[in-house]
Amino acid sequence: MKAPDSPKGDPFWIVLLLLPPLLLLPRLGSGFLWQDEAETALLGQRILTHGLPLGDEGDGESPVISDQEHRVDLNADGVWIWSPWLDKYVAAAGLGLLGDTALAARLPFALLAWAAVLLAYAAFRDTTGDRGLSRLAVTLLFGSVWFLVYSRQCRYYAPFVLASLAQLWGYQRMARERRGGWTLFVLGGAGLFQTFYPQLAASTCALGLHALVSRRPKLLARFAGGCLAVAAVSLPFFLYIHGWSRDYEGTGYGFDGIWRFAASLRAYLLFVHAYAWPFFFAVPLACLAARRRSGWGAAVPPIALGLLALYGMVAYPSSSSLGALLVAAGGAAAVAVRRALAAPVDGAAAPATWAGPWVLVGVATVLLSAGVASFPFFRYLLGILPLLALATAAMLRGLAGGRLRVAWVLALPLLAGNWAHALPLELARRVLLPGGSFDTERLTRATEFGHAPTNGVAARVLALPDTEPTFRFLAGEYARELTEDYDGPLEGVWRWVDPRSEPGESFVVTYEHFTLMFHTDLDVHRDFELPDMPALPQWILVHSPRTPRFPAAILDAVRNGSTILVDGRAMHYAPVTLDVVELPWENIPEPYWHRFHTERPAEGKPPPMLYHLESSSR
Repeated sequence: MKAPDSPKGDPFWIVLLLLPPLLLLPRLGSGFLWQDEAETALLGQRILTHGLPLGDEGDGESPVISDQEHRVDLNADGVWIWSPWLDKYVAAAGLGLLGDTALAARLPFALLAWAAVLLAYAAFRDTTGDRGLSRLAVTLLFGSVWFLVYSRQCRYYAPFVLASLAQLWGYQRMARERRGGWTLFVLGGAGLFQTFYPQLAASTCALGLHALVSRRPKLLARFAGGCLAVAAVSLPFFLYIHGWSRDYEGTGYGFDGIWRFAASLRAYLLFVHAYAWPFFFAVPLACLAARRRSGWGAAVPPIALGLLALYGMVAYPSSSSLGALLVAAGGAAAVAVRRALAAPVDGAAAPATWAGPWVLVGVATVLLSAGVASFPFFRYLLGILPLLALATAAMLRGLAGGRLRVAWVLALPLLAGNWAHALPLELARRVLLPGGSFDTERLTRATEFGHAPTNGVAARVLALPDTEPTFRFLAGEYARELTEDYDGPLEGVWRWVDPRSEPGESFVVTYEHFTLMFHTDLDVHRDFELPDMPALPQWILVHSPRTPRFPAAILDAVRNGSTILVDGRAMHYAPVTLDVVELPWENIPEPYWHRFHTERPAEGKPPPMLYHLESSSR
């Protein structure tokens, strides 16, 4: 058995100290913060003033930071309770040091992502005892375009990755009775709660199952003690924010029904394959392993599971396709969990002896994400990106027959683009879908089998004709993001409005009001606040595909140019022609919506709809 590598004298640490910052830090201030980033930054500003993320200062003058009707994201004291607070304090640190800019808001998160890369390499080296595999895995992590995109956001994403990795590595060290394991486990768990607590539930349950099956009293005792320590610092806050109730806009959860869960699971499996770990390439490895054990006949089950999974992930949602997906996912998960629970944790280099906890956490995360999310987002899987990078590295080395140099060559396409990720899905799409693409109307009607928004997300991952090309040179696109200034739709709107408005003029927008609140000096409101405003707003912006929630008279005035009496004067909302492309968000990091460069007006891409209140000449 190969002995673990010595951590001393490893020159690869120099690479990790020099290269990740070059990929994380350039042009951090380019582009306005999008809605969720701006929410975090605005609450960070309030922390600098009040010490708490106070959404409503109660003075009747300061803007209220709320994104929900009836302000369910604030408690009776005006304190933010919709999400954990750690990222708000991280943002406050950057704003306090560097001022109220996008660069100041994003910089501390990029630095935490750099720390996560360093921690990942240490964890990989310590867990696997394999320097070559660890180098490949951590390169796949910080070379992932999507890891880099999320890491440059003023949001919980980077601390989420850091905390999730710390908890898992801490458990591994506890299981091997290494120093510092319990402390890492507790710090990671507490950090997970304060970044994304559903992941804390998934990881803790998975690791608890591993500890229970291990039948090691000392490990069980240390694990239980660690869980109690995490609960002691987290449970009071969980009760304070009513963390058990997060039904966003009444849209429900994946666990609401078997077909909705299956459709949500389909979306998350597509996320994993398309953006993190192209797991269909593990099917040949499984076939070879089965042949070595029992002959070629044993290769039939992994091939069958792979084909069922492809059918379930690509075909239109139906009882047969989603049923096939559940069978494939259930079969693969059962095999993975059985092997994970059967393996000891002794720190040796063979995957069978260290991969168990990683596998269990990965399976639990995907299943729980599919069940508890009201809407699927790749960001909910960010906590397992390090273990998916390690799984990819192990898969590549297996495909290379154990030759690490060949594995590095196989990794190059994964670092450069999405070709390996997209290839199996594209081939299956051409076979299973008429004309190779979805009928959007048919897809949105398929609510009997799943959830229309969830089915739409899955279709976007599979590349509908109106999205980006199926095969993409992502490294080149990301290089463009690092070298060019980005102007989103709201920044373009503000460039037009700024010289034509007075400070404090009222501005109503159907979405992303936080972005305008952070970057402008206007009095910004969401559309559902319009009935409570003391006067008509000077500016109205219809932005994002959301249906405007305006009073009927205002909606008619905006759409048809009808007049409105204001203090005896006839007024109307005049449309403004903008040289800006409308996008659903300023620049959300979700892979199927993110833009790496400014989009210019083109045929078929309308601008945002901006209206200005003017005196009527009629």
